[in-house]
Amino acid sequence: MQSQNMDTLRAQKTRVNHLIDEVNKVCAKCKEKDLTGCEGCSHDKRKRNLMSKKDGIIAAMAEK
Repeated sequence: MQSQNMDTLRAQKTRVNHLIDEVNKVCAKCKEKDLTGCEGCSHDKRKRNLMSKKDGIIAAMAEK
């Protein structure tokens, strides 16, 4: 059971990392950043959300 749970957490972490990579690629070409700066673009908000989700997964993995 615990192994299956750890596998699920690893899969979730991999998925979040993939999503972060995708957002970074799009953000690199973001025209919105030119006006608002990186912290103001919608991609930055998405990245912060994904990073907090990743931190939660890492914390859950550390508890196992």
